This record gives sequence, C-alpha cells and structure tokens, in this order.
Amino acid sequence: MKNNKCQLIGFVLFSFLSICTSNIFAVTYYSKTSGGNWNDASAWSTTGYGQATNTGTYPKSTDVANIGDGYTLIINATLSVGTINLGQGTSGIIEYGEAGNYSFSILNSLTINSGAKFWYNGNCSRTHTLNIGTNLTNSGTFDLYADADDFVNLVFYRNVNSIISGSGTYDLNVVTINKSSSTAFYADVQSSSFESAIRDFVVTYGTFNHNNSGTFNVNASAGSGFTIGMDAIIKITQGTVNLSPNQDETTLSGTLILNGGSIKIGSSTGVTGLRYDKVGSLIPKLDIQSGTMEVYGSIYYKSGASADPLNFNMSGGTLKLNSGSTGSTVSPLLVNDVTGSSFIMNDGIVTIQSPNTTGSSISDFKICGSSGTVSIGGGTVEFGNANTSSGVTFNFTPFSSVVLPNIKVTGSNASSITLKPETNSTANIKLISLYVDVNKTFDVRSISGTTGDSRNVYLSGNMDGINALFTDGNYISRSSTLVLQGGEPQQIAGSEIVTVYNFNIDNNYGVTLNQELDISNNLSLTNGIIYTANAYPIVLLSGATSDVGSISSYVEGTFNQIVATTLSQTLIFPIGKDGAFRLMTLDVTHNTSASVTYSAEMFNNSPRNLNYSLPSGVDKVSNVRYFQLNRSGASNLSSVTISLNYDADDGVNDYQYLRVVRDNGSNAWIDAGGVGSGNSAGLISSSSFSGSSTIFTLGNAPGGTNTLPVKFVSFNASPTINGNNLNWTTASEKNALKFEIQKINNTNEFVKIGEVHAYGNSNQLRNYLFNDPLICNKPVYYRLKQIDFDGKFEFSNIIVVNPTKFSNVLIYPNPGRLEDFMVNTQGLNSSSLKFELLDLNGTLLSSSNMEANGLNQKLPFKEASNGNYLVRIANGDTIINQQIVVVQE
Repeated sequence: MKNNKCQLIGFVLFSFLSICTSNIFAVTYYSKTSGGNWNDASAWSTTGYGQATNTGTYPKSTDVANIGDGYTLIINATLSVGTINLGQGTSGIIEYGEAGNYSFSILNSLTINSGAKFWYNGNCSRTHTLNIGTNLTNSGTFDLYADADDFVNLVFYRNVNSIISGSGTYDLNVVTINKSSSTAFYADVQSSSFESAIRDFVVTYGTFNHNNSGTFNVNASAGSGFTIGMDAIIKITQGTVNLSPNQDETTLSGTLILNGGSIKIGSSTGVTGLRYDKVGSLIPKLDIQSGTMEVYGSIYYKSGASADPLNFNMSGGTLKLNSGSTGSTVSPLLVNDVTGSSFIMNDGIVTIQSPNTTGSSISDFKICGSSGTVSIGGGTVEFGNANTSSGVTFNFTPFSSVVLPNIKVTGSNASSITLKPETNSTANIKLISLYVDVNKTFDVRSISGTTGDSRNVYLSGNMDGINALFTDGNYISRSSTLVLQGGEPQQIAGSEIVTVYNFNIDNNYGVTLNQELDISNNLSLTNGIIYTANAYPIVLLSGATSDVGSISSYVEGTFNQIVATTLSQTLIFPIGKDGAFRLMTLDVTHNTSASVTYSAEMFNNSPRNLNYSLPSGVDKVSNVRYFQLNRSGASNLSSVTISLNYDADDGVNDYQYLRVVRDNGSNAWIDAGGVGSGNSAGLISSSSFSGSSTIFTLGNAPGGTNTLPVKFVSFNASPTINGNNLNWTTASEKNALKFEIQKINNTNEFVKIGEVHAYGNSNQLRNYLFNDPLICNKPVYYRLKQIDFDGKFEFSNIIVVNPTKFSNVLIYPNPGRLEDFMVNTQGLNSSSLKFELLDLNGTLLSSSNMEANGLNQKLPFKEASNGNYLVRIANGDTIINQQIVVVQE
C-alpha cells in the first residue's frame, strides 16, 4: 500500500510538472453531443466533431477542448482544462450550470471564434469563477454577467503572460489579475471592449498593461477608490485610463507606469487624488516616461501614512496636478522627505494648475531634498497654466544642497501669478533654470514668516539649451545674489530688463546677455566671461560696485556704470576681448548729482588704423588694442582720471616712457600723461582731465623703446574634429629660435603644450600651424611665447576658442565599467556616428563607427584601465558631443 501511495504521489508530481512544462500527455477532444455536461464522457470524441470514438474521458487540465458549431457544453462542477477553442464557424456555446457555484480553470488559452458564446445566463443567485492561465481571444460573445447576484468572476492566474484581444462583445463582473508570485508576468489588454465591460477591476499580483487605443474607466461605479496593491503594476502604453473617475482617492501601494497615452486620476472635483501608502517592504512608485497624466487633486501620502516614502521617476511626458474644480487642501506634489523616498527627473513637464486651498502654511511643491534621494537631469516644473486664476501665489520648498528642475511661472498673459519660497524658508534656491512669463512674478521672499531675502539663487543649466534665466515678467531679487554656475554656456534673455541685487558668474563656459542686466549692489566675477552687446549691456546702477576680474572672468562687450552723486567715485571696468583681460578704472567727480552713464568696451584692434595725428609728446601708439568709453546724460563732469592695466602682449619694455593717449574728438591724439608701473605688466594712470574723449590707448614718449608690438600680424585658432588648429603669421623675425605654445590649465596658469621652430631671420610674412588634439567643453585660452637664440622672449596676445554647442547626448552610468557604458542616441536616428576614446592628453586609444538607432546603445569600446577618458562622438567632420568618463572596474 505504501508503494502504491509513493507511485501515486510520483505520478501526480510528474503530471504537475508536465502541465507546467509541456503537453506530452495532452489529449485533443471534440464536441460530440449538444447540451451535455462537461464532465460527461459521452459529450466528447477524440477523433472529430460528432464522432462516436472517445479513447479518453472528458477534457481535463492537460487537454485541448474544441467545441464546434451547434454544440453546447455545460460546466456543472469545479473543473479544469488545458486549452479551449470555441466555435468553428458561426456557433458553439459553453455555459455555466445553475445547480451550484462552479470554478472553471483554463490552464492555457481561451479562443472564442465569431458566432460562438461563453456565458452564464442563470437566475439562481450563483457566483462562479473562471480562471484563465494565458491568452483570451474573443471574436464572439463573452458574457459573464446575468444580473447583480448571478455572475462569473474572471481571474487571470499562473506565472505566465496573458494577452487579451479580439473585437467580440463582453459583459463582465469582477476581473482580477493574479499572477501568483511575480510582477514580471503581465496581462496585456489589446481589446478596449474587454475593459469597457468590466464592473470591478482588481490587480493582486502582476502587471496590467493597457495596450489599446480605447478608454478604460477603472471602477467607475465602485463604492471606494481603486487601489494599486503592493504586488501590482499598472502600465499604460496607449489610449486612456481613468482611475476611480467618480471617487476622490486612488491608492498607490505598488507601481504606476505611464509610457504613452493618458491617465486621469480621481473625480473632477480634485479634493484628494493619488495617495501613496507603503504596505510591506515595497516602496510605492510612480514612473512617468511619456504620455499625459492628470491628477485632479494632489499626489500626497495616504491618511495614516505620514512617514511613508515614495519613488517618483519622470523621464518624459506631462504630469498635471490640482486641476479639479474644488482643489486639494494639501500640497499638489509632495514626495515625503523621509529615508527611502526618491525624486528622479530627467525630462518631462510637471504642471501645477492651482495652489493648495489651505494657504501659505502648505508648500505646493516639496520633494525629499533632506532625507531622501534626489537626482535631477532635466525636466520642468510649471506653476500655473491657461486655467489658473489670476492673483494666486504658489510656493515651493527649496533645498540648499539639492538642485531642483527647471522652474517656469506661467499661465495666460492676462493672469497675474506669483511664485515664492515656502513659509519661513531661508535656504538657498538651486534650480537648473528659471522662466518667468508675461505678467508673472518670481519673488525670492518667503511667502510668509521669515523672509529669506538675502539668500542665493543658483542657476546651474538651461531650460531650452540656451536660457538659464528668461523673463517676460518680474524677477524680484530683494537683497539676494543671483549665481550662474552652469556646466554649459548660459544666457539671460526675455523682454524685461532683469534687475538683481548681487550677481555672480561662476561658469567657465561663460554667460551671454540677450537682455540688459542691472545690478544694484555688487558684481562678483568668480569664473567665466560675461558676453554683452550694446543693446544688452551689463549695468551697474548708481552706488553698485564690481570685482576687479581676472584673465578667467571679465566682461566682453558693453559694460555700463551709472553715477548720480557729487561724491568722488571709482568705477571699475573689468573688461576684455578674445582671451585678453585688461582692467580699466575711472576716478570721476561730478558737480551735480544728475545721472550719467559711462559705457566701456575693449577692442583688440590696432588704434594706429584710426590714422589719428600724434601729439609732440608721443611718437607712436599701440598696435594691439584700445578702449572705448562713452558718456551719456548730464553735462556735469568736473574731473576724471583713467587707469589702464597692461600685460605682456602690450609690448611695454620701457615703462618710464609709457603714456596714456586719448582722442580729441577730431582725429587727433592727446597726451594724457602718466608713467607705467613696470615693464611687461603693470598699471598706468592718466593725468586728470575734464574734456570729452571716447578712445584711449597706450603711447610711447619720444626716446622710449616701448615696442607696442608689431611682430605678430595675426594669431587665430579654430576647432576641428581633430582638435583646435592654431595658426599665426609674423611680419618680421630677428634671431628667432622657436615659438612655445601655451594654454591655461585648471589653475588658471599658462603651461607649455608644444613648440614650433621659427624661421630665425625674416622680413616677409611667415605662416605657422599647430594642432592641439584635446578639445575641451569649455573656453580654451592660448598664447605664444616667441623665444630668441639669446634667451630673450615676448608673448603674443591671448586668444580663446569657445566650445562648440554639442547635442544633448547622455553617456551613462558614469562612473562605471567600460563595458557597461551606454549612450542615448535619441534624436540622431540614421546617423552613422564615429566614436573615439582618448586619454586626457588627446591620444587616440580606440575608434569605431556605429549606426545610431535612437535608443540606448552600448559604447563600442572593449578595454581601458581605471582612470579618466574623453569620449568623442562625431558625424563626419562635425563633433556632436564629447564627455569625460570615469572608468572604474
């Protein structure tokens, strides 16, 4: 008896494994009689429809059941079958009996052909169950609902994938996705008519994928909101899904993914919205990749879950919040600032239509910036839209250690909308960029309580690849400091003049003004060049001051300063051009307090070309550069002294004979006096004067030997795919040994990178070429050191090569292993790209061509030891992108 039991157990186990892995023991059955019970062997044939022969019994869990035209089979017990094909042309029926409550399990797939019917039509208060393991294909009728107490509940079970398809008709009660033990298994719904027939939808385990163009109103008539359980994933790839459309709240304990199409959450009143609730060990996750999601209320923790975390991930698409007719009393977007929470945003738009209805005590946008994980690579948070009421004020929570996404204050042009930091906030504000639309205001002052007026506002990137700060509205600076410190060139633009208290540039890629920037207190030049124009100057308002600048940080273009006092003023102009920095200062006194604007700019053009006549005290002027100074406003100048700094390329080697010269307004130079402070580099100040002059330069007094250079005719550089090409021309050479090529390193010092032999002695034009193979993603400064045979030397002027504007190509993970590096080539489809791996000296280590497919692709490099490398991507002769990568095995 014991052996028999063991044999039986072994057979059952073997049969179970066979069910899961193969159909070795499967029998194919055909309907033989109509109206018979499923478990009646006389109703089945194993040879064909209506045939007498039946070598088995009735279809069971490993078998295939075929029900042909004109045949009806009755489910009269708890049964299971492998696969069902229902209807072979125009008819065929499976129906549930009325004698009891039955559970019918289809291990694999159910196919209902055109004209066939699977249904329950009884009236005996029966609750049946239908379990389907894999696919449901319905081209006929699938009717599991007779009335409120006569129905069949449908469950997709087993750890396998299911596809629901077909254009047949449906009437369904409760549909449950229960893939037993793994969310990796999914139910992919390709039939919109299937979803529209569901009365109550439940996902207990597995992934539900809405993959059709229809609209699915999830639990529209249920008494409570829909819950995405901790073991459930809801994914929308197309079409529309409305979660709990007639309820205030949808609960998220699992994962909600939007990868196309649209989703709306909650009722249109928007009192509540999406509430996250951590149940068990899994953290609720919201993942928006593409498409549009609208939460009529807010995203907030569920009542009683105030310490629960949320993983928020957005890589594309649009999220619209608090758009309901009533609105939420809590924060429209709160990612709880607790351990385990994360806020990851690389692209996409979050739009908050209305502030919370409670008021200033609640932040409208708050993420996990203190205790959670924050990673921002892009994306925009918009406060306001076309439906936002005029006069409202939003507030947000800044974090001094966290950079928030691009921020945009927007809405209809007629609506006045304001954005401020949250109550009692004094933290610095760190954003990628800031955009203030027409009639909108960004104010650094906290919405209530402690003001935080003197905080710093850091902008670390650009909203549109160009603009770090764009304002068609109002930027209220108070006593704060605006700091631009991006890892790419930045721009300030818009239709409204930007006025700040303090401005600090700390961006070695530089900042371009495409709108006037007014500074009321201080200009701080930490790192980087400010590029201006006559129409878009930088302006120091009356009483404001400026740093003296450096070779790595100055103003290139128009620099204005306003004086409105009778007190003596020292105006500092840290100006330069094309890598040459020269400090100019003015000591001015006015006899009235009427406003005067001084506008200065430096030009690397020879003032000799102006052909002005020389005064008796000067025998030549500089052949290198001049300074232009314009004065506008009241005629109240009492006296002015101008001081000019000079450096190696100005050719000063006899400083006691150095002079300042200025124009007289009538094509002649005036000797403005002064004596240099030393050879090669130094300072010279003019005598005091009160006349009108606009051009200033250096001059040499008779008897002096200041060369005020003439040897170098030109020195230029241009970026190419193979590096920066440097070329220069000399008009004459005497005892010239070589040219040493130098460029500025990371500590702002010139270092030698190569040398070229000179012709030696020449009285004709000589052309030279040098290639620097290492291209940088920032401005590169070069100069030449011409060395004679006797060791004497002189320097050329300094030139700059600005970085090429590269495409936004992401290489990740970085740092990482070389074999794990991926590149996102989206937007570069059908481009045949060349990938190069170089060391930081510019030596090419590996090169490979690859066809971009617009997706994530592995970098085509195989071997490299730990360290820093440059990855360069080119399309033909055009460099698309280059990035420093860190290889760590």
